[in-house]
Amino acid sequence: AKLFNWPSLRHVVINFDDDFGRGLLNEIAPSVQTYTYSAQISEVDYVDIGVSSIIQHEHGIEAMVNTPKGQALLQVGLIGRFNLSNLLATLAVLLLHKVDLSSAMFVINKLITVCGRMQLISGDPESKNKPQAIVDYAHTPDALEKALAGVRSHCEGAVWCVMGCGGDRDKGKRSQMGAVAARLADRTVVSSDNPRSEDPNKIINDVLAGVPSSQTESGDVCALTDRSEAIAYALGNAKSGDMVLIAGKGHEEYQELFNGRVDYSDYVEVSNWQVGKVGDDRSEEA
Repeated sequence: AKLFNWPSLRHVVINFDDDFGRGLLNEIAPSVQTYTYSAQISEVDYVDIGVSSIIQHEHGIEAMVNTPKGQALLQVGLIGRFNLSNLLATLAVLLLHKVDLSSAMFVINKLITVCGRMQLISGDPESKNKPQAIVDYAHTPDALEKALAGVRSHCEGAVWCVMGCGGDRDKGKRSQMGAVAARLADRTVVSSDNPRSEDPNKIINDVLAGVPSSQTESGDVCALTDRSEAIAYALGNAKSGDMVLIAGKGHEEYQELFNGRVDYSDYVEVSNWQVGKVGDDRSEEA
């Protein structure tokens, strides 16, 4: 909060959706130019940069943005309402830097995500019958919950989750992450993450301890130790309109096993599956 009381401060951008942010508004000097922003339609009349319409679909976000410089259409291939909020903050900064609205939106609408952070992998746009895949680094219960909630807001079909937990790390979160996946995903495939020196199957069993037995008995939650097989299984059984979140490793280009690191990438696994280089047509009976 001290940053907002600098004597030389000239411009401020405030997230109106945040309670602390709204509280700061009362402490900012009248001489400071302030832009507020909100990703909630209900707040459009109370902020400087707001949205009068929002569509979250399997390919990203579309929103009509209202600003002091006029209206503009935001169309970007990012997943999650938090990304919309981040883009509005970015737009506010650009406008305060005297960038004109059309130029700012031209650049914003071309933005792509950082590798492994809610990274949407659409594959061949002609393959309409294949599910969308999202690779994300979420490896804590809170991060997994937010990632699954973000995917759900864009998904018309079933939400799938491929996840696991690392070895030689906090064992207490394993059952918690299993519980989050079971609660928020329609189908979950528990697999290896970076098992390191631990037995991968022991880690998986720790994760499954947080899953209701009814979901493992029904097959809504299953386990495949090999991560490549788990990804292929989820993508092979998910239908058009479904979305598959592959959580835990994100940008990593390796897997840590008991005998060291091996080359491995969730992004490469998904991309190869989408063009038919790996995986097979695993049926529900597999």
